Amino acid sequence: MAKLILSSYPAERSERGSLQVSIMLSGNGAPVPSRTVEIKRAADAAAAFDAYCADVTATGKGAAVSMRIGKGDRSPPGFKKLKGAANFHAVNV
Repeated sequence: MAKLILSSYPAERSERGSLQVSIMLSGNGAPVPSRTVEIKRAADAAAAFDAYCADVTATGKGAAVSMRIGKGDRSPPGFKKLKGAANFHAVNV
């Protein structure tokens, strides 16, 4: 089993349409706190990511959501092709 770490960051669209993500090193600017989930398959990661995105959507705040595998764990086959694994996924933006 691998640890999946789900994170969200405040975000907004620029005038040109690009996603601007605000990663804060101090304080708690995250729309939803980070969450860690144990997964076996890429499908488990996709389901956990969708549930986390639903929680972020419920806040109504603009956010960029991402997921990664914990240090020392191997990602399951197909994980790197999932939304949120390779780059940020925009929510409410």
